[in-house]
Amino acid sequence: MGIIQSLSALVFPIQLQNLVLFIVFIAVLAFRPKGLLGAAR
Repeated sequence: MGIIQSLSALVFPIQLQNLVLFIVFIAVLAFRPKGLLGAAR
C-alpha cells in the first residue's frame, strides 16, 4: 500500500493521496476478494 501512496504522490495532489489509496483498496477487495495470491490451500 505504501508503494501505491508514493506513486500517487507523483500524479495527484497531496489531498487526494488517501482517496486514491482507498479506491485501490476497494477495487482489490471487489475484484480479488480472496486476496492477491488466492486462498491458502
